[in-house]
Amino acid sequence: TSKYINLMVGGGRHPRLPGAGDGTVPAGTLLFPGAGFEGPPNATYADLGWTASGDVVGQKVAAGSDADRQAAAGKLGSGVFNSLIGAGDVAKGSLTSPTFTISRDYINFLIGGGNHPYASPNPTAVVLKVNGKVVRSATGADSELNWTNWDVREFAGQQAQIVIIDDNDGAWGHIVADVFEASDQPAKPVSDETTVNLLVNGQVVKSATGANAETLNWRSWNVDAYRGKSAQIQVVDKNTGGWGHILVDHIVFSDAAKEEANWLDYGADFYAAVTWNGIPDGKRIGLGWMSNWDYAGNTPTTPWRSAQTFAREFTLRTIGGQVRLVQQPVDNFSSLRTKALYSAQDRSVATGVQALAITPAPGQALDIVAKFQPGSATGFGLKVRTGANGEETVIGYDAVAGEVYIDRSKSGDASFNASFAARHTAPLPLRTGTVDLRIVVDTSSVMVFAGNEVVLTDQIFPQPSSNGVALFAVGGAATLKDLTIWPLKSIWAKR
Repeated sequence: TSKYINLMVGGGRHPRLPGAGDGTVPAGTLLFPGAGFEGPPNATYADLGWTASGDVVGQKVAAGSDADRQAAAGKLGSGVFNSLIGAGDVAKGSLTSPTFTISRDYINFLIGGGNHPYASPNPTAVVLKVNGKVVRSATGADSELNWTNWDVREFAGQQAQIVIIDDNDGAWGHIVADVFEASDQPAKPVSDETTVNLLVNGQVVKSATGANAETLNWRSWNVDAYRGKSAQIQVVDKNTGGWGHILVDHIVFSDAAKEEANWLDYGADFYAAVTWNGIPDGKRIGLGWMSNWDYAGNTPTTPWRSAQTFAREFTLRTIGGQVRLVQQPVDNFSSLRTKALYSAQDRSVATGVQALAITPAPGQALDIVAKFQPGSATGFGLKVRTGANGEETVIGYDAVAGEVYIDRSKSGDASFNASFAARHTAPLPLRTGTVDLRIVVDTSSVMVFAGNEVVLTDQIFPQPSSNGVALFAVGGAATLKDLTIWPLKSIWAKR
C-alpha cells in the first residue's frame, strides 16, 4: 500500500542466487567410467583412468571424510576428488581425464573449494579441453560442493578432456570435484542464501542479505510497481558455514526510503574514496578504488587487478529541498574526447532494441551523453559493449520504480563470483520530465552519472569484439531528445 518497504537486516552475506535449483539433478550418464570417482577400496585416481601430476600422483581416491583431508559436504557416492592433502593447504597438482566424445548438450558436475579462476595466477579450477584447447572453466566459491554446468552444444561430436587443477597453496587453496555427467538438461546450483525476500504471486521480486555483521542495518525496497498486489515476506537460511545465519527486524511500509547515508556511488565497484587538498578554486576532487572485496582477488585480469576510477569533482547541491553531495567528471576529462562518432536528436525509441549503426566501430572507450523523455515507456536506455555472442551491459531507467540502473548480468565473464552478474540500482525521481545520463565506458568498466544526482560504477569483462551500442525501450515508446557518442583517447600520452 506504500511506495517503499523498509526493513532491518543483519547476519551473513550470502545473496539469493537467481535460477537456483532445489537439488534435483537431471538424468545423465558418466562421461567415462571413472568420472564419478567410484572404485574398489584403496583405488587411486590413476586406477580410475585419470592421469595425475604433482602431489596428486599416487593418491588414493578421497572418501570425503579422510583424516588428512577436509570433509567434502555434498558429494555423491563414496568417492570424490579433493586436493586438500596432508597438513595445511599446500598440496598442488592436477588430474587429467581420458579422452571422451561430447555426445549431449550439457556437462553437469559438482565443484567446491577455493574461488581461484582458471585465468588467475594460481587457479583452483576445472577446465574442459576440446581438441587440446581450453574452452570452458569453473572454480569453487570458497565453499563446499555445488552443482554447475557447461553448455557444450557447439562442440557436439568432438573429442574432449576434463582437467582438474590445483596451483594454489593459500587460503582455500584446493579444489573439490565429483560426478562428471553428460545430460540433455543443465544442473542448477543449490542456493546457500541467507536472505529476506519479497514474494509477489509466489515469485521473488526483491531480496536483501546481511553484511557479515551482527549489527542490523536498514534496507529499502521500492515497491511502487506492486501497489495493490498481495505479497509475502520470506526469510531464508540455507547456510551452515561461516556467517550462516540471517537477522531481520522491523519490516514496515513507508512513503520514503530509509537510508543511513547519502551514497557516493550505488554501483558495486567504488570503494575507499580519497580526495585532495589545495586544488585551485577550492574544488574538491577525488577518486575511488574500482573493485569489491567479494571478488577483488579473482577478477579475470592479468598481470594487474583493479583500477582507480577517473577523477571526479564533488559539490553540494540542494535537490528536492535536501542538500545532496553530487559528482561529475572533472572538466579536463572532456579533453580525452576525439571527433564525435554518432549524434541524434528527437528520435523515437519503440519497444524493443535498436542497434546503432556506427562507423568506424565504436571501440572500447566511450563518453556518451544522452537525454530521454519517458513517453509511454515503462523503461528505456542504452546497451553498451554489445556483441554477437550475446554480451551486453544495460544502462536503463525504470520509470515505474523511479530508478536508474546498470545491469551487468550478460556483460561478459562473470564466472569468478556467483554474485557478480547482477543489476544495481539508484533512486532517481523524474524531476524535470527528462532523464539525463552521462555514461563513461571503458575496457573493463562502466560509470553512469545520472541526472546530476546519483552515480553508479561497475566493472565488466566483455570480449574485445563486444563494442556495439544500442537503444532500447520496454512497455511503450520513449523519445531520445539528444545523444552524442565520443571515442576516448588513452590518458597515457604514448598509447
